[in-house]
Amino acid sequence: ESADAAGNPLHVFSYMGVPERYRILMVTQSGQVFVSEPLERRVLQSSAAVDWAAKTVSVPPVWVGCGLQFLATLLPTLAVEGALAFLFGYRARKSWQTLLGVNLLTQGALALYLAVTVLRHGVTGWSMIFFLPAELVITAVECGLYCRLLTEQSKARAVVYGLCANVCSAAAGACLALP
Repeated sequence: ESADAAGNPLHVFSYMGVPERYRILMVTQSGQVFVSEPLERRVLQSSAAVDWAAKTVSVPPVWVGCGLQFLATLLPTLAVEGALAFLFGYRARKSWQTLLGVNLLTQGALALYLAVTVLRHGVTGWSMIFFLPAELVITAVECGLYCRLLTEQSKARAVVYGLCANVCSAAAGACLALP
């Protein structure tokens, strides 16, 4: 087990086999028992905090989990695609604003799509059934937008950048998502 920033014990469950409805059961070495009321997992990256003294459980609102899921896809994508943009010669402020805007749009759509599909099934090897079509659509949309909006380099370079950036960020995302 590990600890959170405040030093409180923290237990992390993997994606495999995490149920939609669950209870938290805690037993101390002295035999004290705590069983929570039934809880329901509403987002993929869900959490619950147990206050042992008060014998209560608090679960963050759904928007917090959705926001964290969005950031979990957006930030790695921006890191990977930003590094590639630099290598492809996109250094102008307008290019970076375009890249940020396009990725906010597409990653927002991806987060919404994954919240609806993957939440119901969890992250497993089968998640690729949902992930691959979404990435293909995102790649096509981004290549089209980059071809029109990235004017610092040629249209062909913008399309090649879009293809490379999406392949690399999708591979990084898959590596981060799978247990």
